[in-house]
Amino acid sequence: MRALVYLAVAATTLLTWWLLTVTGTVAPLILPPINEVVTALRQQDPVVPMAITTARAAYGFALATLLAVPIGVVLGRDQLLNRAYEPLLATVAAVPLVVLYPVLAATLGLGTSSKVVLGGLYAFFPIAIATTRAVQQIDPELVTAMRSMGARGADLTRTVVIPSALPGIVSGLRVGLGLALVTVVAGEFIAGDEGVGYQLAASSQGYQSAALFAWVVLAIALTIVVNTVFTAMATTLERTLRR
Repeated sequence: MRALVYLAVAATTLLTWWLLTVTGTVAPLILPPINEVVTALRQQDPVVPMAITTARAAYGFALATLLAVPIGVVLGRDQLLNRAYEPLLATVAAVPLVVLYPVLAATLGLGTSSKVVLGGLYAFFPIAIATTRAVQQIDPELVTAMRSMGARGADLTRTVVIPSALPGIVSGLRVGLGLALVTVVAGEFIAGDEGVGYQLAASSQGYQSAALFAWVVLAIALTIVVNTVFTAMATTLERTLRR
């Protein structure tokens, strides 16, 4: 059923696109014909740009995860720390952190480092907040029972806290990964010389509408692939921890 819905949306979008271009309702510079976009797609070599963007997003996401999950676990288990710092996390998460990119670019350069850090910043807050709230929702009786059986500290976290909070953590990770990928593309678009974002910027500045839409399609495809791979890995992890 879901696949049929996706197909229906795609077909409706393509039909609308075709009608707008064939009737001349929208100028080709703004919305190029589908056949021109397909031709532009065939002319692109997306492997290297997509690999660069994916690697940058993955590094930023990994950095955010390594910091955010432990912090979320600590805040979720300690009520005093939670009351003090969760509102701060939620407030900072609402700030458009992209305004920091000029500072990052000035200190780290226009290459990979600034984009990795920017992607990591955007991924950090949803992961930390989701982890905190997931840990808070763990059944306290389960924790008490495990403590009565001798579980303490790291053992309690590994055997009870993480497995019980995993669905909520995974939701935060999924949001964080998506934000990291989008932010890296944005950073490449603003100031970069490689990656998907750079290709989008170069096509836009050169008024190459067909190439621009081709890279938009490729960017969407990259997002779908990354999300699909993450979902498969998360499902495998959940099954492993529940055994």
